[in-house]
Amino acid sequence: FGKLLSLCSIVYPSSSHATCVSVDEMSEEGKGWILHVVTSVILFCLIMGMAGSVDVRTLRAQFHHPRGIICGMLCQFVVMPFVCFLLVLTIQPSHHVALTMMILCSSPGGAYSNWWCSLFNADLALSVAMTAVSTVMSGIMLPANLTLYVALLKGSMPVPWAALFQGVGTVSAAIITGICISTKWPQLMRCMTRVGNVCGILMLLLMVFLAVFHKPNSKPGTPPPVASKTAQDPMFYVAVCSPFFVSMLLSLIISSIPSLHLSKPQRVAITVEVCYQNVGIASAVAIAAFSEQPEKLADAAKVPVIYGALEAGVLALFLVGAWKAGWTYAPPQEEFCRALRGDHQPRHDDGTGNESMEDVVELELAPA
Repeated sequence: FGKLLSLCSIVYPSSSHATCVSVDEMSEEGKGWILHVVTSVILFCLIMGMAGSVDVRTLRAQFHHPRGIICGMLCQFVVMPFVCFLLVLTIQPSHHVALTMMILCSSPGGAYSNWWCSLFNADLALSVAMTAVSTVMSGIMLPANLTLYVALLKGSMPVPWAALFQGVGTVSAAIITGICISTKWPQLMRCMTRVGNVCGILMLLLMVFLAVFHKPNSKPGTPPPVASKTAQDPMFYVAVCSPFFVSMLLSLIISSIPSLHLSKPQRVAITVEVCYQNVGIASAVAIAAFSEQPEKLADAAKVPVIYGALEAGVLALFLVGAWKAGWTYAPPQEEFCRALRGDHQPRHDDGTGNESMEDVVELELAPA
């Protein structure tokens, strides 16, 4: 009741009547808070399910033979930011668009990368290991890359660092929880796979709903939406899409170097991890950085939306092609729906003596 009185105590100088904060504004703030909580819970369950569906001994083997992780981290934090920097210099988009692109391409792997690798049976253990390592390394590499490239681009706009690490913390906690569950209760691995798949679908449906149906109310006193001039330029879309295609091609080429001895499912996992950036971090930073500049916010917000739609559509086609070409663990002749539902990830033979961990690792690392 006291809060209600304080809300109703705002008096305009030109009027003797008290004005209460509108119900629409209050409900919009409430919906924003609920949306943040729901998104965080789904994201946490998605990553936890994917991390908990991995055989811990297979995951540990990835760190014993770290060629795939090292290759992926070089592509993630060296190749992709540098490619984005060169493309920004070449195409020269607006400053706020360039800043959002650099944040996006310097971020760790996205939340869906593990889900796609699980769904299409790329090397999920390597995918989860790369997500874990990139999430930890992003605490150092993301600020380092941004500081370097923003300085080279002669940018003076402040970067809201707090917004960058909100998603990183959620993903880190989910990975630790999932790995602990699969270690203590290995019989729950297949159940965790289902949890991750369901949450992945829920997150996709939520993003589609927000993109198509969600229309936030404009607050009193705020300027009307400004028509974007940058987004009408075809080069804007070229600038946003180019880092994805160039990085996907380069990561596939680099991971296929014969001396690395990476299996085909591992190469597919590396390619997915490198290209599937965390668009949530870029979205949060764009909103925080340009919230008082409607035109720039409209342009910056389009960068992660376009990139997210591109990575979902193109990587889905890429993974289908990799499966039919025999580059995943799922048999290419298997029925499509059965291949998606099935779990073809390599498992450690526990107790039968038929297959040791070293055999599994050597099989995965054998030259293709």
